[in-house]
Amino acid sequence: MAYATAMWLSLFFSAPAQADCNLEHLEQVLDGVDKAYVAANRTQLVLLMRTANGLTECASYSPGLSSRVHLGRALIHALDRDWDEARIDLRASIASQPLRRLPVDLERDQRLHLAWLRAQEQPTVWTLAGPPVLVNGTLTPLLPDTPVLGAARRRNRTPLRVAALGVGLVGAGLYGAAWSNRANYDKALRDNNLATARTRYTATNRLAIGSLGAGVLGAGLLGVSFAL
Repeated sequence: MAYATAMWLSLFFSAPAQADCNLEHLEQVLDGVDKAYVAANRTQLVLLMRTANGLTECASYSPGLSSRVHLGRALIHALDRDWDEARIDLRASIASQPLRRLPVDLERDQRLHLAWLRAQEQPTVWTLAGPPVLVNGTLTPLLPDTPVLGAARRRNRTPLRVAALGVGLVGAGLYGAAWSNRANYDKALRDNNLATARTRYTATNRLAIGSLGAGVLGAGLLGVSFAL
């Protein structure tokens, strides 16, 4: 029981904390990302992009900053010579800010420049998403067929997780009651009290089934909260 409760609590509180929304810091980090790529310093590039990714939880970052974040992700793949993955993020960078040029220092890398041009040649397909959401720094009802910043992280999962936790606790309570009734059932059998034993047996089964149903429902709610 204690293990199950701990598991529910750990899953419920597993949502990442909101990062500090310091956009000036984000610009400085992205400047460092470009320099790390030019220096072919993959370790520094990955560390800087980890910081940049954590700074994109702001509601006010611009399409330009979003474009640079996607470009930074592409640069990691470029250093790994994984050009298929690089082009995916390059397309996302272009979708964020279509008229943006590749920075001059990065254009000197002919392979990267060619990948950028090919990404420009592949048009972005936009589909209707419903109510406007923040996509790559722009509030829009449309979603591109590329990776995006913002849209997937703006949904409030807390109500579903609260419901899942509540249902899980109800299930745990029912399971505990089933164990208690089982003990009374065993005692009634020892005392040769068949009428009481029958009542306890029925109650134990019903409580156990209810506990199982609550567990399945709670797990389903929790799964849906992570899928949104």
